[in-house]
Amino acid sequence: LESHAHQSDVHVGLARLEARLRLFESAEERFRLAESQDRLSWRVQWAFGRFLVERGRYDEALAHLEVAWRSEPADPDLK
Repeated sequence: LESHAHQSDVHVGLARLEARLRLFESAEERFRLAESQDRLSWRVQWAFGRFLVERGRYDEALAHLEVAWRSEPADPDLK
């Protein structure tokens, strides 16, 4: 994989797939790996936060969603 940002996007995609397959522990590990590679990525934080909301872990989710909100680019072409 070429860059950490690209790697984190791949891990987020795999985590979402694992969550769909109800492999929640594995998905969470994958989200944490993505986060460790690109902690300020709004895409990683948003996806991880939504995953936690779906698990009913609202306090944890809020922290990730706040980072996503602060890190989201203003330029719509970067979204």
